[in-house]
Amino acid sequence: MRRTPRRGRDRPPGTVTRLGAAAAILVGLGLGGCSGPGSAAREDAVTAVRAKAEALRTDLQAAARGSTGDAQLEAVREALPDLPLTATTGGDGVVVQGAVTAGAEAGGGLSYEGFSARLCLRYRIAGGTGETEIEDAACPADVDTVAPADETVQLGD
Repeated sequence: MRRTPRRGRDRPPGTVTRLGAAAAILVGLGLGGCSGPGSAAREDAVTAVRAKAEALRTDLQAAARGSTGDAQLEAVREALPDLPLTATTGGDGVVVQGAVTAGAEAGGGLSYEGFSARLCLRYRIAGGTGETEIEDAACPADVDTVAPADETVQLGD
């Protein structure tokens, strides 16, 4: 007597076909190994805000070089773009403090996600030479109003 394989609804409950098992494995591998557009957007925004902070450091250093006191403070203020940053005299130079933001979008097809990163930082600019150091700083109290972002990051995370 010849046996015929069970098909479709004649299978006992819980039976998995080879095709079904292979499809489940492939879907699991495909979904588990890739990151979504949200994490790509975050990574791009963090990279962009750090690059923006470094470019601003270079601009401030160039503007401050060769001047001291009130002249240096004025030169630094003129170099500040429309960012929520304040410049004051401090020590033998100028201190600039505030927040810098950058955003990014990632995705494809019908799925796009955006992300905005924020750095709260302090620039210390030496009088005369304009040598500029940058460091993480506490965010201003009104940072969510003046520099809204999805996340505040650090310079060296």
